Amino acid sequence: MTSRRVFFAAMVAATLASPAWSQAPTEELRVGVLATLEGPLTSLGQEAMRGVRLALSEANNTVAGRRVTLFTGPTNATPDSAINAARRLIEQDRVQIIIGPVSGTEGLALVQFAKQNPGVTFINGTAAAPEATYRDPAENFFRFNADGVMWQAGLGTYAFQTKRYRRVASLVNDYSFGWAQMKGFSLEFCRAGGAIVERLWTPLGTTDFSSLIARIPRNIDALYVMLVGADATNFITQYVQAGAPVPLIAGTNTVDQTVLATLNRPRLREFMMGTPSASPVVDDWTNERYQRFVASYRKMFPDGLPAPASAGLGYYLNTQAMIQALGAVNGDLSGNQARFRQALASTVVDGPAGPVRLDENRQGNATIFVTEVRAAQDGRLFNGFVQAFPNVTQSMGMPREEFARLGVPARDTIQCP
Repeated sequence: MTSRRVFFAAMVAATLASPAWSQAPTEELRVGVLATLEGPLTSLGQEAMRGVRLALSEANNTVAGRRVTLFTGPTNATPDSAINAARRLIEQDRVQIIIGPVSGTEGLALVQFAKQNPGVTFINGTAAAPEATYRDPAENFFRFNADGVMWQAGLGTYAFQTKRYRRVASLVNDYSFGWAQMKGFSLEFCRAGGAIVERLWTPLGTTDFSSLIARIPRNIDALYVMLVGADATNFITQYVQAGAPVPLIAGTNTVDQTVLATLNRPRLREFMMGTPSASPVVDDWTNERYQRFVASYRKMFPDGLPAPASAGLGYYLNTQAMIQALGAVNGDLSGNQARFRQALASTVVDGPAGPVRLDENRQGNATIFVTEVRAAQDGRLFNGFVQAFPNVTQSMGMPREEFARLGVPARDTIQCP
């Protein structure tokens, strides 16, 4: 990991630093980025770095007259890797701000680490475990992206009312983000009158899904699947090979562009057509601000994804928030970064999908889209716009006390009858 970390740090530094600036290190802003550049979520980590670079490029890599130097801390989606990388960024690279991480379990660990490092400000990347901000939040941890429950806003209702699915089973990655997505989907689907008759769980990094596919009930209308990265690609491939007896309802990352871009076989593309999902990103929304964001992404990353993925948007928004807040205080990080954090708490990011503002726990409200998988003229798959839900809150529009009584995301949170 050390060699990869040095490589990525050098790559980013070469992109962002100039020889003249390297002579004035006291004036630079040292920012660390945690990203899953190893392991099953590598594609998400690569997209996360694109989000950071895009946001910084729009500011000419300079904030309040100070050059931004990035230091990358590669992780592999495990809590230990995130903590070890964050510690190295602070102790060896002397960063003042950390952006990230990607994975929900990494995020939960980083919140506790933030409490032990009050002199550093932590701004989330795309980690979406709700508890990171909902329960006992850290005063120096800020999240300008929606959490995993919020990402499913509208999907359960759409699956029941529009797709007319009544009985479903589920197959979900067995960790904090998977639990959060499952809670977000089942919250609406159960209340609409649906039933989840079987819940299957699998760890990150699963490659052989044959035994799980064999356990999927046949007397169901659809299968809710929340798998990320290579797990999603492997499952979809094996499920179609096994005959795919029922259609899918997809968690956010199951049909993320990092996954859709890997589904190159005609049978896979044909099967995925019409699959509903919900996400903070959508590929064909005609909103002018959003289309400018997509165009900027494509111009800067011609070899990237066909459209920004959720990890790219999350890191982009959180980096934008850092830039705005630093500008508001003229780059002042003195006094344990008190002015900077005060500015962050009141920052409203003019995001591609609408404004993102923080609640009292420093958690962002955001726009969420219900989508369906469609095909472009060239055959590539994308997530087509169905409906937008602006200003989704962490309590999903419910009073916080009522929402809290539902419990934190877990395997047994919200059981349909």
